[in-house]
Amino acid sequence: MSSNSSSNPTFTNRLRRECLDLQQNPVPFTCAGPTADSLKQWLVVFEGMPGSLYEGGTFFALLTFDDDYPFTPPTLEFKTRIYHCNIYQSTGLVKHDIFDKNWSPTVTIRQIIQKVANLLVQCEPDHCAMKELGLQYKHERSDYERMARLWTINFAR
Repeated sequence: MSSNSSSNPTFTNRLRRECLDLQQNPVPFTCAGPTADSLKQWLVVFEGMPGSLYEGGTFFALLTFDDDYPFTPPTLEFKTRIYHCNIYQSTGLVKHDIFDKNWSPTVTIRQIIQKVANLLVQCEPDHCAMKELGLQYKHERSDYERMARLWTINFAR
């Protein structure tokens, strides 16, 4: 972990503390930590949970913090293509209340990763990034599930 990520000691100390916490007690089916270059960008790996639409897939994402963290939320961007109504297909960004109206400086990286991991088990079609996928999930569930599994096979294995 590079210490030149930010001159803000609150930022640096908090990210180091949260990294240590996740190393000692990771969120199940995930792995997360800073990239070699900076504390401001973390690699998060999500393993598709058994029984989920994403079972058997490995999904890479970047969690990016700006200098105002924890007062502003980070962003989480999937780099592995994923068929999911809460993830923008064009950018990989996750849409979830934890990144906007429910953000608080007390929200931890563990909570963020857990929320996103939960989305990979149960999407939230009423708060979707991709409206057409949310509608498909609600009204044509078998088609949605088939596409999610197909994308997992094609892009996450």
